[in-house]
Amino acid sequence: MSESVGPRAKNEELLVRGEKAWNALMEVSDNPRSTNESLILKIIQDNKDTEYGKAHNFSDIHSIEDFKRIVPFSVFDDYADLVFRELHGEKDLHSVYGVNQYNRSSGTMGNPKKIPMSKTSMEYFLDYTQACPYSVVKRLLGDAFMDGKILSICEASGISYVNGIRYCGVSGQMVQDWNYQLPEVCTAPGEASVPEPETNSRYLHARYGLSEKNVTCLDTKFMTFVLEMFKYISDNWQLICDDIEKGTIDASIRMSDEVRKKLESELKPMPERAQELRKIFEEGFDNTIAKKIWPDLQFIHGVSTGTFSAYLKHLRDDYTGNVPALMRGITASEGAFTIPFELDNPNSIPTANTIFFEFLPLDEDDPTKTLLIDEVQEGGEYEMIVTTFSGLYRYRTRDAIRITGHYRNLPTMEYLYRIDQCVNLTGEKTYEPALRKTVDVAAQELGFKYTDFCVHPDSDSAPSKYVYYIEVIDPQPTLRCSAIAEIIQRELMVVNPLMVTKFERNLIGPVEVHVLQEDTYLLYRDKQILMGGASTQLKPVKIIMNEAQLRFFRILVEKEVAQ
Repeated sequence: MSESVGPRAKNEELLVRGEKAWNALMEVSDNPRSTNESLILKIIQDNKDTEYGKAHNFSDIHSIEDFKRIVPFSVFDDYADLVFRELHGEKDLHSVYGVNQYNRSSGTMGNPKKIPMSKTSMEYFLDYTQACPYSVVKRLLGDAFMDGKILSICEASGISYVNGIRYCGVSGQMVQDWNYQLPEVCTAPGEASVPEPETNSRYLHARYGLSEKNVTCLDTKFMTFVLEMFKYISDNWQLICDDIEKGTIDASIRMSDEVRKKLESELKPMPERAQELRKIFEEGFDNTIAKKIWPDLQFIHGVSTGTFSAYLKHLRDDYTGNVPALMRGITASEGAFTIPFELDNPNSIPTANTIFFEFLPLDEDDPTKTLLIDEVQEGGEYEMIVTTFSGLYRYRTRDAIRITGHYRNLPTMEYLYRIDQCVNLTGEKTYEPALRKTVDVAAQELGFKYTDFCVHPDSDSAPSKYVYYIEVIDPQPTLRCSAIAEIIQRELMVVNPLMVTKFERNLIGPVEVHVLQEDTYLLYRDKQILMGGASTQLKPVKIIMNEAQLRFFRILVEKEVAQ
């Protein structure tokens, strides 16, 4: 380990890189169309002699209009054979930029993929997701955050190699290559950032985070992870405080003997900090607790748009109060598509100097009908189509966005939902935000709080029906699943008017609701990690997609809650 130099010195390195990235994007923000056009023509020219380029007549492309007319939309399956051949040693099949890493997709549809990412794309990804936030926060809050540490709940797990090329989640790669090398910046040790499969990393993040009073940022991939950490602290603070006081790790905490021995050899007793924390926790948990634990906490950084906005609200209601949030932009295994530009703003701006963007109206499917970065209309809803420096051409992201305005001449956009993620039993297409709205209304009217929910599109029953599984927080004896179902069914007809006819004609049967046992969603995530899932890639289940998921949630139905 390098000699400690304090957080500001290391944060300064990230700030310099972040300001360079931000300034580069601002340089093109007055005329992003020109930059985007130059970018796509360079990519096409560089790759015209690849197998993919020859098959799609790249040599005949001299304008954006040619590109839209000649090159079809693509999805990952269009590259699967080329990727398979790359993995067995062939080169320059669809990109001359090479493969730095294969990114494991989150497997939302149950089928994780190997997404190629070049060194150029990886550098851009690091610039705009890891370094650029420093520049944004400094511009908005000043640089006081640089004197403190980051409580980073980001992990690299499930890393493997295929013919010498790394295969893992893209965010996991960042943790391994970057955060793991910055002990002066982050509270957690490497054993938490890059944990062994049997390590209870949730304990390590909480224990080391609580030990450090000078925390100025809570950083995570998905906002759910911060919520999980606070829940863990509220359930286990006495054990954690005992360990902080004595400089130990309780014998009940799961980890290998080697990891335990190493960590305990480095820990020191901190009785004063333990006493301070006990006093805070004994006063009770409310939405001021985060600032009591870390008085200098400046902001939270993580994905908190779209479906994750509900988790940010829960976090603020119960733990962090009005601590500002820097919401991560739209990122995926294919690249960093957008970045934030303000605090507490769900909108973000496209990285127009690194990716070629097209926008397909949601009611359109003609590849020639896409709009360019300067053609989108405020209020318009589109699917993002991208071309990258990793050999993905007119790639359908399946991310639905809404244009909300402009920052300079860059369109600002709000993430809406995954186009592939909807309940569609009889052609009704009810998307996840609408499903969440129905649960939110039921919770408000019946006065309950919930951790999370998912929906099973039950096509085996006659007629088909929506089955909701909801983890209610401390359900009261008077709560009835039938009452929740009644409100949800009413609201389904509000959020999706097609459902009115579906219910009236009995094409879709009455909604069914089940309340889950406490900590079901935590248990599901832990189960996926134990089965080899990458912790940084695990998104909450919203729509049950397979029999294994269905069996899991059925088993954990809370029997005491009346139907």
